[in-house]
Amino acid sequence: MLRSLKSIFARRVADEAPSVVNGHAPAQFTASAHAPILPPLQTALEAGTPEAIIKRFEPLLVHGPKNIKVLETLAQAYARKTMFDKALSLYQRALEIMGGKNPVIEEAIAETTLKKLDLELSQVDPKAPDQADQRERIQNRRLDFQWHEMEETHTAKGGS
Repeated sequence: MLRSLKSIFARRVADEAPSVVNGHAPAQFTASAHAPILPPLQTALEAGTPEAIIKRFEPLLVHGPKNIKVLETLAQAYARKTMFDKALSLYQRALEIMGGKNPVIEEAIAETTLKKLDLELSQVDPKAPDQADQRERIQNRRLDFQWHEMEETHTAKGGS
């Protein structure tokens, strides 16, 4: 039974992978006698909760660990659940697979990092004796990150 499940997922990933990597889901999945009918990827993303997306895509990642679209989709779902470290890890993995440069993934990493820092800032206990120091440290990390991003963008556009 486990072998047949693995086979089903492997076939599904193989069917979806080429079009998913190019940024779009297959219009329709032709079911074989043994394969379950799963909704197209786009439908799952539009209608799914982060939990449903994670449940749907984690098995796909097991059988297609270098599938960029699956990595991005999972990262987005984890970010929506405020599981920013997991999201950043998946984005970083996708970026490495892409050769270290991809503006879309780099932008997603920047946005997720800023959301993570904003969450940390919102969670500082206002009654803590060192709350001002905590807030300042987080705000400085946020500013440092933004400064680094700005320098990277300026350098990439040919600035000096």
